[in-house]
Amino acid sequence: MDWDPKQISDRELLECLRPHQGSPEDPLAEELQKRLAAHPELVSLWQEVQQCDGDLARLLQAIPPRRGLEERILSRLKSELEGMSRTGSEGSPTLDTAEAEAGHAGQAFCGEGMNPRRRMSRRAWVAAGVSAICASVLGGLGLWLWRNQKRMKPLSSVEIANEVARIFEQTLDQFGTGQSFNSNPPPARARFSREIRLYLGSTITWRRVTVMANTAVVFDITQPSGERGSLFVLNVKLPDFPSFPPYFPQLQTSRTSLGWWCESDTAYLLAVLGGPRVYQRFLKPPSPIT
Repeated sequence: MDWDPKQISDRELLECLRPHQGSPEDPLAEELQKRLAAHPELVSLWQEVQQCDGDLARLLQAIPPRRGLEERILSRLKSELEGMSRTGSEGSPTLDTAEAEAGHAGQAFCGEGMNPRRRMSRRAWVAAGVSAICASVLGGLGLWLWRNQKRMKPLSSVEIANEVARIFEQTLDQFGTGQSFNSNPPPARARFSREIRLYLGSTITWRRVTVMANTAVVFDITQPSGERGSLFVLNVKLPDFPSFPPYFPQLQTSRTSLGWWCESDTAYLLAVLGGPRVYQRFLKPPSPIT
């Protein structure tokens, strides 16, 4: 024996030899009995190991063996034995010796007379494989739930406004490069808001962008005075959007003023270069209260 039982950890010792197994003369069994007597708490560890073994055995037994596997193994063994007997070589194994060797191999696979560290290695690989399968299934389920939760999460007006302001400022080099509003009208669902004020000489082009996984049509408006603004149109219903455009911008950055409102199932966000006065000149004046 090329290893010392005293160098084996408690759990490895319990893995390779149960307290009710082994001969009293076996160095492993003797070492195990000494440790159990000196440390009674190892009994609970033994019960934990037995529980893990039982769970793993039930899991493996739930997997049905492939049909015809036993017949294929026996047929292969028979053909191997017949091939060796035909060689007529001296000392070729007989059927009895082959069965004996197969029995020894089976005992080794089951762990009897096996180096405890090798047996632990086999157990660790089996447990790791089962854990990897379970982790993959749980990971896929978690990813599916996360994606659906993210998809079902209601859009926030502040989040959309900040995203629109970012897109507006980062795509200023594309401003006015879209299709002409008059010669090539936008899709019917992308309705231009009646609340936008146009002047004689105002020009409008339109293009498509993506706002938080939603396709939006952007109307780039250039007023005769040179003031520029973009109207973002999204076909989504947002309950926290007001039903009319605010007279003062709801969001301002160092370059942009932005306001938003909703008409039926269409959301509008108006982003302009400039302060509140420029923003107000893009909107029709409010109707007088009667």
